[in-house]
Amino acid sequence: MKKFKFPQKGVYLLFDPLKWKKQPWEETLKEVFPFVCAVQLRSPALSLKDTEKTAYKLRDITAAYGVPLIINNFPEIAADTGADGVHLGKEDMSVFRAKKIYSGIIGVSRHDAAGASEAVAEGASYIGAGPVFPTFTKETGRKALHPEGFKKIKQSVKIPVIPVGGINSSNRRLLNGISNIVAVSSALNSSPDPAESVKLLV
Repeated sequence: MKKFKFPQKGVYLLFDPLKWKKQPWEETLKEVFPFVCAVQLRSPALSLKDTEKTAYKLRDITAAYGVPLIINNFPEIAADTGADGVHLGKEDMSVFRAKKIYSGIIGVSRHDAAGASEAVAEGASYIGAGPVFPTFTKETGRKALHPEGFKKIKQSVKIPVIPVGGINSSNRRLLNGISNIVAVSSALNSSPDPAESVKLLV
C-alpha cells in the first residue's frame, strides 16, 4: 500500500464517528474529502474492538480518495490496517516504542518548545501543538497558546508543526502567515453541513 508523506497544507480532520453530526458517516464523510489533507481517527469513547473496525472502514474510504489516514494512540491498529500514520499524545507511549510496532508517519502532541525539541530527538514525523485557542473538545488543563505561542513552537523545530485546538472558520485567519495547515475537530464533527464548513476553513 502506498505510504504518504505528511501534508503541510490544508485541513487536517480529527474525526470522531460518535460525534459526527451528519450521519451515516460512512457516506457523508466523503463530502469533505476534496478539501481535507488528512484524517485522524480520534474517538476516545470507542472500545478497542470498535476502534479497529472503524479504522478498517476508514482505510478503505480514505484510500479510495487518496487521503492519508492517521490512527490516534494505537500503533498496533495503524500497522494492522495499513494506515499512513499514528498520532501519540504526551501521555501515550514513546515514539521509540511506537517505532518498534509501526514504521509509518508518527505524529505527537506537544505544548511547548522544549517538548517539541524532545519529539524531534525521538524521531517524530510531525507535531500537533495546542490548544491554540480555548477548546471544549478535549479537556487538557492547559492554557491556550494563541497564535504567537504556537509560532514560537513552530520556529523551534524543523519538522512540520500543526496548530490544533479551538480552530474554526472565525479564528482561522489569525493563523494566516503562520501556518498553512490546521487541525480541527468540532468545527467539522459537530457541523450539520461539514462540506460547507470545511470550505469556509479552506
